[in-house]
Amino acid sequence: MDDGLEAQMQGAWLGLFAAMKAAGFEKHHLRSTTMYVKVGGQCQLFRRVRDQMLQRLPVSSACLHVSELETGAALVEIEGQAVRD
Repeated sequence: MDDGLEAQMQGAWLGLFAAMKAAGFEKHHLRSTTMYVKVGGQCQLFRRVRDQMLQRLPVSSACLHVSELETGAALVEIEGQAVRD
């Protein structure tokens, strides 16, 4: 796992998109996301990476600072909700 926070954020998005694709969804089906981050004060980085990954798609999103994650080495986790049109 890449140690950089930005790289982990990008990887989380790519993992979400891969899981969606495997279930028959595309990016435009995504309606909301929540990213959990172990490093505080990273809202600007989150927004920059989110905007880069979503390419201006109108998706509700939240970034939450948490003290722990399920995967010990991970700095971020993401969850998303997708809906077919």
